[in-house]
Amino acid sequence: SASVYDTASWRERAAIKRGDRVYSVALDKTGAHLAVGGRDKIAIVYALEDGRHGRGGAAAPAVEMEVAIGSFIYTIDLTPDARRLAVGTVDSCVYVYAVLGSAAGPGARAGKLLHVLNRDGGIQSVVWSPDANFLAVGGEEHAVTVWQLRQPETAQADERVPTPSEPYIVLPRPSSVHSVAFSDVSLAFASGSLATVYGGPGDYGWSDRP
Repeated sequence: SASVYDTASWRERAAIKRGDRVYSVALDKTGAHLAVGGRDKIAIVYALEDGRHGRGGAAAPAVEMEVAIGSFIYTIDLTPDARRLAVGTVDSCVYVYAVLGSAAGPGARAGKLLHVLNRDGGIQSVVWSPDANFLAVGGEEHAVTVWQLRQPETAQADERVPTPSEPYIVLPRPSSVHSVAFSDVSLAFASGSLATVYGGPGDYGWSDRP
């Protein structure tokens, strides 16, 4: 299952029951959308903005997007504006979808596949940069890869644009990468017994080459 709590009152805002273990959850910047993925091999984005949904008989949150992936989902992340969803799987792939929601038509739940990133090993962490222009990926391949997936201003939210042939940055690591995190100026990741941060306040950003 997956639960959402209001941090002002610490009351449960939503409780979602899934058919198998949940491995990853993600919220958008405003907390209006929740993405869930796990062993049932389905990525779902729920709309939470229409009130509170608790266990006491309340209606379940509305499904904004639902896609069958075909493999265990280890990690999932929404862009801050909830327009795109990244899904990392055990079969070494990262899938990026446009979250169409009601824009796809009455009753539509399908997302539009925008990108497929093939890696060497299971994906354990995906995270969008705060501006949604970059996606960082970590997993069993002993590297952090950062992909520039900027959606052009002239493109529609669900318009498929070319997938980069190579990552924007590759940071080799001595072991698997278990977790990745982004801020406006920094990129952090955990690999083995080390936690590493690139960039920080000042003139040096995460994308500056050493």
